[in-house]
Amino acid sequence: MSLFHSILNILFIIMQVFTGIIGVYQIFMSLFGIWHRKDTSFFEPRKRFAVLVPAHNEERVVGPLVDSLMAQKYPRQLFDVHVIADNCTDHTREVALKLFMSVSRRTSEARVLRLNGCSNVCKTGPSSTTRL
Repeated sequence: MSLFHSILNILFIIMQVFTGIIGVYQIFMSLFGIWHRKDTSFFEPRKRFAVLVPAHNEERVVGPLVDSLMAQKYPRQLFDVHVIADNCTDHTREVALKLFMSVSRRTSEARVLRLNGCSNVCKTGPSSTTRL
């Protein structure tokens, strides 16, 4: 029995040393990360992009959405917002026009082809709309 206990004690000591080394490594890396922080670098925005907003009867949502897009910390001249009014029966188009957005209207011809919904508006894009 004493040989068995000696082997177990040696194995437990090896496991404790291994676990201790991992713990010391974790503490060292944590302290090193606190003391040696990288300086964050900021770059001037240069990319242009367009935001397509497919909307179907969204007159209450389009205004705050466009306001939120305009409040972004990105130069206004580098992005465009296009609202696509997808067979709207409310005043979505008028709300977007008041906000001086580019508005396109999708007519009921798309409904005949069963291409309704926001995902299909994004798939077909402004090519299936009439510009207002």
